[in-house]
Amino acid sequence: MLIGDTAGRLHIDDSMMDEIKALHAAISPSAPLFVVDALKWPPDDELVLDKLRAAQVPVLLVINKVDTIADKSRLLPWIEQLSTRMDFAEVIPVSALRHTNLDAIEGVIERFL
Repeated sequence: MLIGDTAGRLHIDDSMMDEIKALHAAISPSAPLFVVDALKWPPDDELVLDKLRAAQVPVLLVINKVDTIADKSRLLPWIEQLSTRMDFAEVIPVSALRHTNLDAIEGVIERFL
């Protein structure tokens, strides 16, 4: 298992895409995790999703920072909206900060190894 974290990189640039292409060529991921922030969809997320669609592999969507949503009833419609963008293999809402539902990620990853 290889985890690539782009934290701190606010925008996708050619250098980042070159790194992702090199990783993809080296390991041929079977089920990448696509981590997005809850209730946010910046333009760069769409660019990453385009690349994931082109890879033609199952994609696991991890929605982070669900603890920041005061009105939890907003989460399910947002998940449904994201699911119209791609047929994700799994959608896993988490809070990395509060360690909420992180064990679910591990269980899902094991099924794809």
